[in-house]
Formats: sequence, structure tokens, C-alpha cells
Amino acid sequence: MNSPQLATPQTAAIVAGHGRASILTDDGELASGSHADILRLLGSATPLLVHAPVTLRRLGLRPRPCFDLLELYAFVRPAAPAAPTVRGLALALDMEPPADMEDAAALLPTLVETLLARLSAGRDTPANRDAGALAVRMGAAGWAWAPYITGALGPSNAPAGDALRVWKRLPEW
Repeated sequence: MNSPQLATPQTAAIVAGHGRASILTDDGELASGSHADILRLLGSATPLLVHAPVTLRRLGLRPRPCFDLLELYAFVRPAAPAAPTVRGLALALDMEPPADMEDAAALLPTLVETLLARLSAGRDTPANRDAGALAVRMGAAGWAWAPYITGALGPSNAPAGDALRVWKRLPEW
């Protein structure tokens, strides 16, 4: 079996508060400032963030493609509670929460690495039996996390449509 490839999006990580925001650019520069300042640094990049609807609204942006960590968290840890913030995700993953907005932006890539590593470590568990095929199916619909999920899980032998046919594995009753 091929070993999984843990890759993460090489893009800007952004955290937006009320009137201020912080960004970790794709080349490693950490900056804070007004929303306008941060948007200039972001440019047309597909941002890494937590809770896209709120973050984009705070920045005055229309919905756009994003790497929303809440989506990745929900895929890796379905039904596990977490507050929809960087702090909430850090606590849910037993990590030190960020002290401020800049720390939060800097923590986002580490959260991605942690989630993908946990998914990869559990790739042979029954709970992840269909995860690769499901990610392939979601990727066909445009889900940004799909290639990173499939890389972390390694190649899937199940056809993508089988992941959605859960009733075939339910016991008779």
C-alpha cells in the first residue's frame, strides 16, 4: 500500500475581528491591521480561515472559495464538538489556544497539519473506511479539502459512489 502524503494548502491564513484582522501570508509574513490592509496582502489568494461566512462578512467580502478549517474539522472528527473559532479548534484538539489575533493566524497551518495527521493515523480504522471515497466524491463537487484528505488517507480502493451507500452496510433488523 502506498504511504499517505501529508500536504497542506500553501496559502495565506487569515483571522478577522471587528475592524482589525491578522494574516500569515503564504511566504510566512505575519501582519495585523485594518481589514483593507489585510485584504491588500491577501489579494486573490484562496484563504485559510475558520468559519468562512463570519470571516468573509467581517472583511466585507462576498462568498468565495476558502479553506475553511471548520469543514476539515467536521470531516476528520464528525460529531465532535468545537467552538467555531481558532481558540475553539485549538482546545478541541488539545492544543494551546492562541493569545491574540496574530497568534491565531499563525496557528491555522498547524491546525491543518494536526487534523490531517490525525486522519492519516486513523486511516485504517472502520470509521474511515469510506473517507477516501467520500472525499473523492466531494472533490468532484469542488470541495477544496478533497486533495489534502485523499493525500492523507492514501489511495482508496472503493468506488466513490459506494461511500454514499451506507445502507448496504447496515445490519438487518
